[in-house]
Amino acid sequence: MIRLSKFFAIAGFAFSIEAALALDASQPQEPPIREELDCIKAAAPIQYGGVSFDRIDPATAIGFCEKALALSDSAAIKAFYARALEKEGRTSRARLLTGQAAKENDPTALVAQAHYLSIDGSSDGTEKAIDLLAEVIEQSNDWQARNLSANLHIQASQAGKVNSDKLLTALAHLKKAGDEGSPYALFLLGWLNENGVGYEKNMDEAECFYREAVAKGNIAALAFLGLQLEAKGTAGEEAADLIWQAFKLKNDFAVDLLRNKGSERSPVTMAFVKKQLAEAGFLKTASGTSFDKATKTALMKANGETIPMAQAPLTSTRTKAKPTQKRKPTQTKSKNKKKKKKPSREGR
Repeated sequence: MIRLSKFFAIAGFAFSIEAALALDASQPQEPPIREELDCIKAAAPIQYGGVSFDRIDPATAIGFCEKALALSDSAAIKAFYARALEKEGRTSRARLLTGQAAKENDPTALVAQAHYLSIDGSSDGTEKAIDLLAEVIEQSNDWQARNLSANLHIQASQAGKVNSDKLLTALAHLKKAGDEGSPYALFLLGWLNENGVGYEKNMDEAECFYREAVAKGNIAALAFLGLQLEAKGTAGEEAADLIWQAFKLKNDFAVDLLRNKGSERSPVTMAFVKKQLAEAGFLKTASGTSFDKATKTALMKANGETIPMAQAPLTSTRTKAKPTQKRKPTQTKSKNKKKKKKPSREGR
C-alpha cells in the first residue's frame, strides 16, 4: 500500500467564486479591487476562486498579494499570501500571517493552523488539529477542512489511533467535498478505493475518481491513474502520457517513478518517455528497452535538477579537445655563443 502522508499537500481544496468575492461574509463588503482579485486567482484555494497548492507560482502570487495587502488589511488576503509564502518555503513568515488571519476566523488560515499542528510532532498535535477542523466544518462548508480532516483520520486509523465511527464521519465529509467538486477530495477517494481504506477495494471506482480528479486538474491523480493503468496493461501509452505529464509538473511520486525506478516501468512507458525526451532535445536516440544512465540523466535535466559531474554522460562538449595553444618560437642559441660558467665553488 502506498502511504498517503507522502503525497498530502496543505491545500488542494476550494468554494465558489461568489464566496471568494465576499472575503468576509460577517460584514458588508465592497467589491474587491483588482489587486485583491489578482491575489485570489494566484494564491487562494480553488474553493475561493484560486488554484490548488501544487499549482501556485510563488513569485507571481507573492507579488500580487503584497500589492493587495498594501491597499487592504483583509484577513483572507493575509491567509492567501501566507499560502504563497508557504509554497516558496518561507514557513516562518507564513505562520505569522496565518496566525493573524486565524484570529479573525478566516477558514483558510484556520485550516493552515491545523496543518501546522499536525506536523509539529507533539503527541497531541494531530488531536488538536482534528478538533480545530471539526469547528471549521461546523461553521462553514470549507473543502480544505473536510479534506484535511479526512486525511488526518485516515493516517490515525492506519496507526490504530482512531475508532471506526470517527473515520466514517470524516469520510462522509470527504465524500461531500468530492460531490461538490473538490479535486483533492476526488483524488483521495480514488486512493481509498484503490487501497481498500474505509471502502471495499474497488479498482474500477478508484479509476473513476482518479479520472474525475485529473479532469479537475489534480496533479497527483495524473501519476496515480497512470500507475494504475500501467498495471492493468491495457492502456500503455495513456498510462505513460499521464505519468509523463505529472513528471513535467514536478509531482514527487512521478519523479520517483521515472527517475529512480525506471527499470520497473513497462516497455511502453519507457519507450514513450524516451521519445518525449528525444523530442525535447534531451536524448539523441530513443532506442533501447530500459532507462540507461543517459536517460536517467536526461530525466534529471528535464526536472531541472543539477547533474553531478560524475554522473553526467560523456558528451561532445565534455570530450571536445581543447584548442592547442601556439607555442612561442624557441630561440636557438648560436653555436658560437659560449655557455656562461657557474662560479667555482672551490675554496668555499
